[in-house]
Amino acid sequence: MQLMTTLEDVHRSVDASSYYAVKDVGALNFALSQTTTPGGLRIDDIFEPDIEDAFRRRTELGQRMTSKPVNNVPHRWIEKDALPGGQAWVDPQLLTGQTAGTPSRSAHYLEIKALMGEYDSTMYNREVTEAQGVFSGQDDEDFNNTLEALILKRDKNYWTGLATSINVAPNNAVAATLEFCSFFRQLVSAGNTFGASVTAGTSIIRAIMTAVANIMAQDDQIFAPTAIYIHPLAHLFLTIELEDRTTYWGEPVQAIPGKTVSTIMTAAGPLPLITDNFMGTQQIAAPGDSYPIVITCEKYLENRYLTEDKPRIFELGLVAGLARKRVMVMFAGFGVKRAALAHAVIKVATNWTPPV
Repeated sequence: MQLMTTLEDVHRSVDASSYYAVKDVGALNFALSQTTTPGGLRIDDIFEPDIEDAFRRRTELGQRMTSKPVNNVPHRWIEKDALPGGQAWVDPQLLTGQTAGTPSRSAHYLEIKALMGEYDSTMYNREVTEAQGVFSGQDDEDFNNTLEALILKRDKNYWTGLATSINVAPNNAVAATLEFCSFFRQLVSAGNTFGASVTAGTSIIRAIMTAVANIMAQDDQIFAPTAIYIHPLAHLFLTIELEDRTTYWGEPVQAIPGKTVSTIMTAAGPLPLITDNFMGTQQIAAPGDSYPIVITCEKYLENRYLTEDKPRIFELGLVAGLARKRVMVMFAGFGVKRAALAHAVIKVATNWTPPV
């Protein structure tokens, strides 16, 4: 019998009645050397070395937000609510003292939460993958993906966290307390009144511009929104409303590396219109769920971390079955400063239609 030495020889000799299955090209020579009967070889399960991966690794808010270390646990800060009173216009010929006023301040406490992940890999699976050759780096890639998924879970929680307050301590008996208090919940808790609901037949752009103007119009506070985060479907509705109305659009800007977005002209100047897929839907009085639009002063959004602003990795050594176990942990808290006065949420009904 003549030994086949090329792929062309193999393809020419394929015989449905007798074949050997070869899992990758690297094993071809070995398979050929075992051929002792008439027939051919079928090369089976040959894949491209790159696995298609379109999963997101970060949210837009997570990439733009400030991260700082905590100053304590819980993290604490103080907001000034009013300047001291006691000022008055008086007769310059009769300068009389006024009753001294005192400033108004409020203390805020941010509980720090823990987020954990784990990646296990058995000796057998690692060595089989390496022996096949095609996906020899798959174990390392899967480990890195686990780290990225941990960071993404934190980022999503900025919008979706279920804790009812930033100062609710984590409690295993109540699952919601283990998460962040979301941006939306923090505004509700603070009594924010700058938002609006946009129902079918009403204007989205008018609601946005009104909210920005109201934030800017506070004569005793200096707040200037810096960005608008918008649900992708709310962005679609806004684009439909502003079709052929170019006066509302400003020059495009780069929101995050690799992502250029449109801007909207407002009382605060051109604000970037940043779509964030993880904003979810928000409850509205009628007709039900809504797509949110967030107007925010980004300097008042903070991720506070303990020790490091990235997952810390601990390898626990070999466990049962000689598996390699790696555990990752992050300690973080999410706080919206000036939640009552520097931000707004516009809720666009899911059945929105353009104004007539």
